[in-house]
Amino acid sequence: MIALYEDVRIAKGYNRSILHDLSKGGFEFLSNEAFEVLSNLHEYDNFNSCLEQNAEIADELKSLDALNIINHFISDIHVFPKIDKSNSMPSHFQAITFVVNTSNIKYIQRNIGVLSRLTQNLFLIFDKKHILFLDFLIDFLKDNQHLRIIFCGKRSLLDKIDSIVSKHKVFCEYAEIDLSDKAKYIETFPSLHNNYLLFNETLNFNSGFYEKILINADGRIGINLFDDFNLGHISKIKTIEDFESLKINERYQEVINIKVDQIAVCQQCEFRYMCTDIKIPRQSNFSREIFVKDECRYNPFISKWKHEEGFSRLAECGVIVNENEFVINDTQIAEMNLELWED
Repeated sequence: MIALYEDVRIAKGYNRSILHDLSKGGFEFLSNEAFEVLSNLHEYDNFNSCLEQNAEIADELKSLDALNIINHFISDIHVFPKIDKSNSMPSHFQAITFVVNTSNIKYIQRNIGVLSRLTQNLFLIFDKKHILFLDFLIDFLKDNQHLRIIFCGKRSLLDKIDSIVSKHKVFCEYAEIDLSDKAKYIETFPSLHNNYLLFNETLNFNSGFYEKILINADGRIGINLFDDFNLGHISKIKTIEDFESLKINERYQEVINIKVDQIAVCQQCEFRYMCTDIKIPRQSNFSREIFVKDECRYNPFISKWKHEEGFSRLAECGVIVNENEFVINDTQIAEMNLELWED
């Protein structure tokens, strides 16, 4: 990883690199050869000298010069500070999510005053079974300026949902998610966002879980919908201090402090500093290697998304990742990339 401007960073992946323009939210792909040259830019007398000595990628480097960033090389990425409260959200949690269910509605009612002070983002996830509660809950929560409704169900029901939320002037997001289908839910991730706050957070914490909690339909407090991660039960939580105590839970601290650069496969991905994911990282049985059980829909070893032609799963291109082994077959990957990208 290298830094040019304060808000221009370049992240190296297995196959290619990404230049992040964090102030504008844009990014460009770069070759790893260009990354290596820029990593050693301080060794050249000037930029023209750099171009002369790297003729094979001169055009690519010139395109960067056109962005007026080459001559503003700062230092290694590790000058980024650790996040503290002054650099964090001005609330206790970045997001608190409730999966609405008959059994936990009373806890939403009881804690609404506390929740309003705890987070700037309160999400209520509904499915078709609980639409009847929507009008009641929105009316109850209408003074909460940070309320967001996420409806998970058939699009044919959207008109009914829209008529309810528009009456209360509340934002509603439609998510085509089956709350009973883990595989389909996981397929909706990762989500990619390119900005300074997420980039800095990802360097220091696991951005998928940092200052975020989710109350499942059974009232269990966790960090995503399907894992057995358990911070307690919402029935025991009544005060701001009770909620705050969740963040010092040893297991929670362990997970949020696993950085993306420590996770097998993720550490090879050029998108890693703009990625928010909900897969919980785990320790392998054979070493200190950290991995996630469910495979991502992006394969960084061949630079292909699942919906793209030529996509292969990790095992199909010589990458084995599980609790017992982590193997990267560089020769097999090189052969596949030659076939995929030979033009």
